[in-house]
Amino acid sequence: MSRSHRKHSITGHTTSESDKWYKRFFHRKERARVRNLLSHCQYEELEFELPYDDWSAPKDGKKYFDREEFPELMRK
Repeated sequence: MSRSHRKHSITGHTTSESDKWYKRFFHRKERARVRNLLSHCQYEELEFELPYDDWSAPKDGKKYFDREEFPELMRK
């Protein structure tokens, strides 16, 4: 493919492909917690919080890199 290159110079901190399974697991856990509180009419305990921490995820966040220093990272 002649045009198979990245448009933006940003990449994950690790070699993990995706955080999809991690996000699905923790969002499912949070929905179950909220559903349980609603079914028992415990509205005062109902607080929405971020169910996961980005830094403990497999991808561990993203960062920008220098295109000239790492041209091989611009390839898909």
